[in-house]
Amino acid sequence: MAGSKVLDVVHKAVVTGLLGATAFGLYDITRGFNVMYTRNVVRQKEWEAQQALAQAQNQPAAN
Repeated sequence: MAGSKVLDVVHKAVVTGLLGATAFGLYDITRGFNVMYTRNVVRQKEWEAQQALAQAQNQPAAN
């Protein structure tokens, strides 16, 4: 009976650890996607600004 209680405690500790690792993994993946999305938005805005500047430089001056 004592062995069963020890196994129960060990099982609960392992399950708690796995749940914690899963929760942290989901948090970390979500954070990673957020960083990736934010960087992509910044790059897109920089590219659009460069395109607008290049287009403005190629247009002749209005008289």
